[in-house]
Amino acid sequence: MSVGHAAAMGTPDMPAPKSLSDDGLVTELGRAQQQRRRWEAHEAGLITEAERRGLPRRRGFGSTTAWLTAISGEPGSVCRRQVAVASALENMPATREAFCAGEVSESKVRVLAQAQALAPEQFAADEKILVDQVKTASAQQAPRLVAAWKRQTNPEGAEAEAERLHQLRALHLSEGLLGMLHLSGDLDPESGLIVRHALEALADPTNLNPADGRTPAQVRADALVDICRSHLDGSNGGRRPSRVLVTIPWNTLQQGEGLVDTEPGPIGAATARRL
Repeated sequence: MSVGHAAAMGTPDMPAPKSLSDDGLVTELGRAQQQRRRWEAHEAGLITEAERRGLPRRRGFGSTTAWLTAISGEPGSVCRRQVAVASALENMPATREAFCAGEVSESKVRVLAQAQALAPEQFAADEKILVDQVKTASAQQAPRLVAAWKRQTNPEGAEAEAERLHQLRALHLSEGLLGMLHLSGDLDPESGLIVRHALEALADPTNLNPADGRTPAQVRADALVDICRSHLDGSNGGRRPSRVLVTIPWNTLQQGEGLVDTEPGPIGAATARRL
């Protein structure tokens, strides 16, 4: 029997998807996600123990990542991330407990691990509160919650991290099949805010014809081309400039230093004042 056929038929522990009601399908999906998180936490524990025993090097591998890549068949980047999570959990007992219970995802664990690395002592004192907040936060809200904690706990470290993210910025262009141009890259929150709002100003559904059959991704692609074409034409095309709502604390506005919260992420005070 194939794996796909077995999944369709179901087992006592895993009912066949087609046999479930709509509500049952949602409930079962939530249960599956929780179990996956618990297995990821268990896997992290196994990786930690293997590293403690020196098992990867005894098996002839130069690192735990190389060993995990060999036995799992996953890409090195994925295994490197798993090893980093396993290592971080050693100093994060409340996070580890929530992870093992399936209450937080691996992505949220990574966000918390970044906070722990920035200010270990303060994180140890605040960990349980942070974990409780992150548990119920959405994937978009969790990084913002932790980022706010970072700025309050270690403002200088938070600014240094913002600069580090800026240094990681990159944009890659490559020609794909049939001459299609492939774009990939990363922008720091400040630069990302500018790009996001420029694209949204042109791709806002309220400004589009209801009969427009383009997908959201196609609309954004066309918006990027419009921006570039306007630049080459030496004008803004008469389009309305994008607007960004930024709330700046009074002392930050006066001093022009520190970071300011925006929806996509923190930006420098100087940039916020320009906006």
